[in-house]
Amino acid sequence: MLTIGFFGEPEMKLLTTTAAIAHKILKEKHADGTLQLRNTCLPSSEALNRLIGEIHTAYTERSGKSYGTFEADEINYPTALNLRKHYHEKAVNFVDTSIALMNTLLVKANEASSNLATGGSVLIADITNGEAQWLVVTILTDKMSAAIDDNLNLVESIHLDLNGMRFAGRVNITKWLNGDDRYISFLKGGSNDVSNYFQSFLGCIHPKAWQQETMHLVKSIRKAVSTLSATDDQREAARQAAFQYLDKCAKESAPVSIDILCNHIWPNDPNALRTHLNDPETGISDGFTPQRRALKGLVRFEGKGKKWQIKFEREAVINGEIILNDNDKVLTIKNVPDDFVDRFKEDFSIS
Repeated sequence: MLTIGFFGEPEMKLLTTTAAIAHKILKEKHADGTLQLRNTCLPSSEALNRLIGEIHTAYTERSGKSYGTFEADEINYPTALNLRKHYHEKAVNFVDTSIALMNTLLVKANEASSNLATGGSVLIADITNGEAQWLVVTILTDKMSAAIDDNLNLVESIHLDLNGMRFAGRVNITKWLNGDDRYISFLKGGSNDVSNYFQSFLGCIHPKAWQQETMHLVKSIRKAVSTLSATDDQREAARQAAFQYLDKCAKESAPVSIDILCNHIWPNDPNALRTHLNDPETGISDGFTPQRRALKGLVRFEGKGKKWQIKFEREAVINGEIILNDNDKVLTIKNVPDDFVDRFKEDFSIS
């Protein structure tokens, strides 16, 4: 069992690796692949400790993730079934579960329509942070580099290329077993065909329509902007910038890019937003087309009581037309139109 310290928001958390195993998928483009399987878990070591921590950090920071739930069809998409046997029924051990996952991964790689998928080392790990449990699957390739040995000679060095991590997926086991509706995340990759095979391996479908996905994005942007070290006016400008970019995407039926969005909202320090919006726990899908109707939450405020509801543009607060006295819990609306005044007086018999 490995415990890994990493700094997150707002305090340092500890990752614990309860089990990890490495396999290989041996495959070239346009050819069927084979598996090279390990039959025991990886032993605890500083190298494994460091690798799991680096994968966690790299995955958390990477843009281009998508989110969803398991397919109901567990015959053609058996990953959920295999994980249930291990995590819920406790009927299959971690090693055998990982081998079952590898068999599914190979089938999906060979089935890819243009068969562009290639092989690599596959690390499968079970990790927790004391609050949540995840299964992480990462496909990595080797990278050749150079190093200086103890005799000061230049020697070739082979290492796993984390910067070139092409495919990775994470199942939040805790959320899944608790019945939540967004518990799988995965890197989309550079090719739709190749990323689709990894999505198919996970058996992941998008749980909601893009309207709900847009609403989720809007809520996350508002929360992220509220954490910025900035003035009220600067935060308001950031919300307006977010609306302008997303509204343009919606009009042009263009996919959202989280990286472009962060640069557009907060160009001087986009990482201040990117850290939050790329976090898998936030669950923001990259590459979907936003829906205009759901974007109003960035520029409009809505609220209601037991016998009333109100809706107004945020600009009305900025220019002083709407004022809240929070001590007296009184909302004042200025510059009410004449026709509104007349109708109100008529309906309530006010002379």
